[in-house]
Amino acid sequence: MNEIKFRAWNKEEKEIIKALTLLNLCDRVSASLALLGGEKKNNDLFDHLIFMQYTGLKDKNGKEIYEGDIVEYKFREDLDEIQEEVKWEKDDTGFTPFNDYCYEDKVLFGKDCEIIGNIHENPNLLK
Repeated sequence: MNEIKFRAWNKEEKEIIKALTLLNLCDRVSASLALLGGEKKNNDLFDHLIFMQYTGLKDKNGKEIYEGDIVEYKFREDLDEIQEEVKWEKDDTGFTPFNDYCYEDKVLFGKDCEIIGNIHENPNLLK
């Protein structure tokens, strides 16, 4: 079973919040809500965050691949490299590009690609 983890993009601070920091943040918010008697809606407190789920895969360098990462890969040496954003595809119940790419019976795995950035900090990496 895949490990269920998240990270978040903080739109206000323009930075990635790592999973452990995010967990501590959620704990503090829950504690604050309890002290306030739940007056403020949970959703309002997280409007500045974009949550990204861990895919359960690691790239060829052992780096965890999350939604929003931009990965680069190629299926064969004679083909150009492809840069693609990792996204959850509800209809396919999987993460693109890992759930829908096959070339001559080769399936793309994390070890076949490299994270080159993410959609929030490096949108220019997508061709």
